[in-house]
Amino acid sequence: MARPDNVTPLRPRRRPRRGLDLRAPRSQVLLVHVLTGVTFATFYFATGAFEYIAMALGVAAIAIAAGRRREGMPWACTHHEFALRTLLFGGVAWVLVRLASLIPMIGAYQLYAIWAICGWVALRVLWGFSRGVLRLPIHRPLTPLI
Repeated sequence: MARPDNVTPLRPRRRPRRGLDLRAPRSQVLLVHVLTGVTFATFYFATGAFEYIAMALGVAAIAIAAGRRREGMPWACTHHEFALRTLLFGGVAWVLVRLASLIPMIGAYQLYAIWAICGWVALRVLWGFSRGVLRLPIHRPLTPLI
């Protein structure tokens, strides 16, 4: 028989946080994907000193993704690995295309190669962002495809 003085007081419910809480795995995943997209968009549209801003954004995205890819929620680890691969493969391809522009005959096709790289990065960023919003893992994060 329960005694009337043995009552557990009600604890107030915690409110869900709104906005970007950088301690939450979901927010970190979304931030890495946004930084990846902004990095390549800045490289595409900016010239001169603004390219240094793009490099800083890329380094920030790499630092977050590399630092978090082995810790945290399993679904978030796949996103960090996926974003890290996107940044590294896209960055290497970007540098190779820019170096190939120094060769006269190949330099004419530089714009098409840049468009291909930007399209590839945009697809990967949108895929990762949409899966990150739903907290779903990336099934094959090590592949260069989607």
